[in-house]
Amino acid sequence: MGAESTGAPAAHLVLTMDDRVIEQWDVAPGETLFKKMMLPAGALGGTSTFKRLMVGYANPDGTPGKVRLTQFAVEPSDALFFIQHAGWNEIEYSKELQRRWRWTTATSSTFINSGWRDISVSIAG
Repeated sequence: MGAESTGAPAAHLVLTMDDRVIEQWDVAPGETLFKKMMLPAGALGGTSTFKRLMVGYANPDGTPGKVRLTQFAVEPSDALFFIQHAGWNEIEYSKELQRRWRWTTATSSTFINSGWRDISVSIAG
């Protein structure tokens, strides 16, 4: 549901690294957002071993926005990784079976970063 239909303002998100703005975007109430981005060249450079990466969010009037960040990953562009994006429920665990699993709603999506190489994906249920 968009901001126009609810009358609620969009939350403004700001991604910073060591207090430098890297990117900004608006998220309407009820909207889900999957954001894939490349850090600018040299963003991780410098003399410090660690960088402070922050995501801040606020309503247009500056009050805290109601935003739920559920996943955040920083990976090299050539890395093989996946993100269970939309429609996935929380991980469950059975002490009796000593197993973890995730299940989905009727429709789900997963982002797979192949690192620019061919991969095979198997799904079992």
